[in-house]
Amino acid sequence: MQIIDKSKSVWYERFKPQCVSDLVVPQEIKDKLLSYIRTQNMPNLGLFSSNPGTGKTSTANAIIKEIGGEALWINASMEKGIDVLRGKVQRFASQSSFDDNIKIVVMDEFDHFSKAGQAAFRGFIDEFSENCRFIFTGNYKEKIIQPLLDRLEVYDFNSFDKQEMIKPIFARLSFI
Repeated sequence: MQIIDKSKSVWYERFKPQCVSDLVVPQEIKDKLLSYIRTQNMPNLGLFSSNPGTGKTSTANAIIKEIGGEALWINASMEKGIDVLRGKVQRFASQSSFDDNIKIVVMDEFDHFSKAGQAAFRGFIDEFSENCRFIFTGNYKEKIIQPLLDRLEVYDFNSFDKQEMIKPIFARLSFI
């Protein structure tokens, strides 16, 4: 689609991917994400990479923008207690959307969230699955408890085949 956000003056913000088609990820992942958007039936996602700037947050943004969902963003490195769950997340996830679109909670930098909070999230995912989806981003997948990872479709951006990524990276850079 090749979209530029001309309202932004900062170079990075102006040229970051705005839609799933513009993401620099393997084609099979793009196809999966586009299928979720088309059907409005998305699983809970885990987007992880130990390297900064690989597209975790851009992927979450693109999904939300294209799916047309209501979103609650929480920076889990700053808001990392169980009170965040009991307050913000529970209130948001328990209420229906005004326009029947998917509600999505994005827990950015979730690898900094407390272990007790992670354990509690298992119940939230199960309880609110009819009404809400969750996207977790983080640098260190190994800091996330396994019972929570088992409830997510996990994408490890470090595991993408480097040879397969050359063409999409070149295409994005050529566009810019």
